[in-house]
Amino acid sequence: MYKPAYRLLLCSLLLILGTADGWTQTGQKVSGSFSGQPFRQFVQTLEGSSPYRFYYDEQELDTLPVTAAFRDEPLAAVLKNLLPSLGLHFYIDASDRVYISRQPLQPGLAADYFVRRSGPADTARALPDVAE
Repeated sequence: MYKPAYRLLLCSLLLILGTADGWTQTGQKVSGSFSGQPFRQFVQTLEGSSPYRFYYDEQELDTLPVTAAFRDEPLAAVLKNLLPSLGLHFYIDASDRVYISRQPLQPGLAADYFVRRSGPADTARALPDVAE
């Protein structure tokens, strides 16, 4: 009498568990092998095989040598392992744009972006609320 209900529950549970790995992994996985190649080539390879687009200072980083090997790893994990050793920071936005810089990157606006400064930086005051 309850066998069909248990079978349905079991199938649903297996389906949910089978797709759970996809929920925990974010972004497309990438592969590559680089042995002292210029940073430009590293970027071109990843852009050619994924939806990601890279933004960085070409004059500063194009000839930086990259040595790395990875297979079917999320791009964020690859960059997290590679870039700190090169003195670089990165941010990936929701549109698959990858920003790379020697300076730490802060997504969004700074907390004091809308603070009016009149005089020295230590005498800032908040802007009044404006309603339209």
